[in-house]
Amino acid sequence: MPSASFRFGADGAHEVKVQCGYFGSEKYLVNGVTVLSLWSLRPSGVREFSAHGHRIQIRMSVTLKKARAEALVDGRIVSDDLFAEFNSMVAQRMGVVPWLVKVAVWFGIALAVFSGLKLWEKRPNPTIERTASSVLRTPPANAHVQR
Repeated sequence: MPSASFRFGADGAHEVKVQCGYFGSEKYLVNGVTVLSLWSLRPSGVREFSAHGHRIQIRMSVTLKKARAEALVDGRIVSDDLFAEFNSMVAQRMGVVPWLVKVAVWFGIALAVFSGLKLWEKRPNPTIERTASSVLRTPPANAHVQR
């Protein structure tokens, strides 16, 4: 769950914390108090609220590879990349393939190889000469006897 924070006001007296949860939940806290809480399936957009006499605006843009958010207080950019730490963590993890995925890929390859060998084994042998009597395979005369 990515979260970020920035400070604003005189000498950075106030802290805004942004918490983005799974499945679209978002929380915006000022000095630990929730000022805006919403649930949206739209990961990008602009969130606005007021706190301590200041107008705060957070512009978010989320993709599968990166979350970008910039914070503006009274129209001035305070932070241009709120989720820089989260993005670096995601970039590090994207290079590492989980062991379960590796096992599944190797299992699929082994299954394909063994299936191919089984099909190869079942194909007719071209070195055996076929004759007319071996192709017709007439049943023996007493095979149709009913009891």
